[in-house]
Amino acid sequence: MRDISQSLLRAQRDRSILGKNLLMSCVLTYGDNSYTYDKTLIKELAYNRQFWSHTTNLLLDDTAKTLHGLDLEGYKAVISLGLITRAGEEWIAQAPMWVIGQQGESYQDRLECALNLEGIWDRMGKQKADASYTPDSGDTRTVKDWLIEIITLGSSSSESEVTQETVNAEFPIHGDTCYYAGQRLTIPQRRVTKLAFKLKKVGNPTGEITFKIISVDSDNDMGSKVWGNAINLTTSYDWYEVTFDTPVFCTGTDQDVRIVLEFTGGDASNYVAMAYNDESAVGDEYLTWLYIGAWTDEATYDAGYKYSYSATPISVYDDYPAYGIVWDEEDGLIDTFVPADSFRINLNDSRLQKVKELFGFTSCVPVLGNDGLIHVKVPTTSGTTYDAEYSLVQGRDYHNFLSKKFRRRVVSPNYVIFKNHPSHSDVYSGYASDDSADLDEGSGSGSMKEIETHYVRATGNAECTSLATAYLSKLQMEDEKGSGIISFLHLGQEEYDYVNFVDTRAGDERAGNIGSISIFYKPGELFTHIGFGRTFAGAAFLRAASEFSFSGPQGITTAFLWGRILELADWFQQLEDIIKKLKLETIQTFLDLYEDAYFRRVTVSQETTLQGSLTIPSEAA
Repeated sequence: MRDISQSLLRAQRDRSILGKNLLMSCVLTYGDNSYTYDKTLIKELAYNRQFWSHTTNLLLDDTAKTLHGLDLEGYKAVISLGLITRAGEEWIAQAPMWVIGQQGESYQDRLECALNLEGIWDRMGKQKADASYTPDSGDTRTVKDWLIEIITLGSSSSESEVTQETVNAEFPIHGDTCYYAGQRLTIPQRRVTKLAFKLKKVGNPTGEITFKIISVDSDNDMGSKVWGNAINLTTSYDWYEVTFDTPVFCTGTDQDVRIVLEFTGGDASNYVAMAYNDESAVGDEYLTWLYIGAWTDEATYDAGYKYSYSATPISVYDDYPAYGIVWDEEDGLIDTFVPADSFRINLNDSRLQKVKELFGFTSCVPVLGNDGLIHVKVPTTSGTTYDAEYSLVQGRDYHNFLSKKFRRRVVSPNYVIFKNHPSHSDVYSGYASDDSADLDEGSGSGSMKEIETHYVRATGNAECTSLATAYLSKLQMEDEKGSGIISFLHLGQEEYDYVNFVDTRAGDERAGNIGSISIFYKPGELFTHIGFGRTFAGAAFLRAASEFSFSGPQGITTAFLWGRILELADWFQQLEDIIKKLKLETIQTFLDLYEDAYFRRVTVSQETTLQGSLTIPSEAA
């Protein structure tokens, strides 16, 4: 929940905020251009925040004939709402959005301009990967590392180490017989940051020791770093390491490489000794050395070595803006679980799709802040401590609500399994189940159980159980449990807040996590719709519109309906994109989802006239 002052919190509960106390503005900026529209020019506002969406439809008065001459597409939009309280004007800015549509409307008696805005999640949903990316099985990036790379377009700090420490023999390196020695191996799509060999000195060798990575294909140096003078080695074996000034990128034809040390000083009595194994210790790798002429690869020997690398940072979303992320709260998985090759990015996968998938591994959730950053939190999902309570009781301790609805629904799926893939050498598994998985009609067969299984590269049964528990908690939280309509604002409320509706009429309470917040305004009318759990695009608007009176000669305006139609069209376009990617065997899954969908009829208690000639008759007609 967003922090707001006590004076603003109390003022929101006043039923008279629609008068002179309500503050509202929209600031549009693009480079040096800036336009501000306040409540006197805002004729309608339909503002909506959901788990993974943030949109607004705005209808502005254009009597001054300025908006019709402006091209506002692409402008950044910041909507601010507030109240005049005892402390003065108190404003709360909302998370930034961008103008994606502008429609000028000219009538006999007025000029209007409708703007369609969308926020970070909706923008990310349209930002597609320009290539595929699959990490290898040894990738060590955590969920947090992946989120940093995809959201901020920066590099994570995660590094991995590859070692060959089995050694039993000494390989001499000096100017009389051998200048270079090390290992020939394949380093696939990695940026090598450090390189180490197990060395000692014999006698008193002098001269620089240089560590290098050399391409087998071109025989060119890919990167090198001077360790120091050989005289500074000890007389007993130890690991000696360098950190390259610039990571050495092994890619394309330069993945088959030689990692070696170079020493051209000394002699047969004063030399650098490199530890190696006189039997093969690693398949498809060889000890390699060079004096004069061609390289020699010893198939039955292996040098002792270590190298550290960072995975190749993803670049498939580099054509898009970077967004900031703040780690306000973290669970025990986000910075410890390593998806490795169980996570991948396919061609044309959206950034939003991948971000949602990564958050599915944890109990953490992202919330768009009014600072333009993505804030990561761990939401409360149970108990009696609420971020806010709504009640029919009048007074300063509650926000009042006009109406509420709730429905019970089996969580689907309600039994989640996480386990290692059958091809993995380790066998780990864990599960989590909702109470609805145990429901049956008395047969004992668990007829309501719905199982979903995920393969991951887990490190133990406990990690599998934690992953399943986190994944199920998201399903339970998103499972829609009801909604309420309040006749005012709550400017501290955010998605994922844990709230409670106390209904003395029905004699019950209904608690849940907010999945959608929709604010509707037109002069003389204001209300907020709060929905629990996941709500499909447009559903909150239409559901609330069916229960609220749009009085006045205009009725439900075309601008209002046009915004809803655009949102639904966008949602169906997303469905079409998904269907195109489905394999034939998964088509039935979509059909099952379609059959499970429900559509509510808009109830109209009296004739509602749209602008123009269309009239919707009441149900009694």
